[in-house]
Amino acid sequence: MRDKPVQVGSEFHGPFMLAWVCGAAMIPYTTIKEVNADEVRGSATGAINVLVVTLSALMAPVYGRALLAVSNGGPLDLPVFQKAGAIGAGGIVLAILLSCFIRETGAAVLGHKTSGGSRLLVAARLGEAK
Repeated sequence: MRDKPVQVGSEFHGPFMLAWVCGAAMIPYTTIKEVNADEVRGSATGAINVLVVTLSALMAPVYGRALLAVSNGGPLDLPVFQKAGAIGAGGIVLAILLSCFIRETGAAVLGHKTSGGSRLLVAARLGEAK
């Protein structure tokens, strides 16, 4: 008889973390809508969708090969998935590191009018309030 798995945290931690990580997928869409003109926003969003689907389709076989390599032809049990899950963890760490290099693209940098009608300038960002 197998031992019952030990519960770590409440039953809400897993779904919360999954939703939080999935929310990060919205960052490219927001960036695309900020930096593109109104006439091309739909096409740019469609291009992001194609990238997401394509990368998902390419990464599925890579993860499958990693599972086979870790299992050495044996059964695909929990320790195998835990070791192969390092790929996902590595991807998350890489994404966090790359996010440190994202430039600001909003109205504060571009000097566009905001919805309130006030004009934000790059100088305001440098400490010279106008």
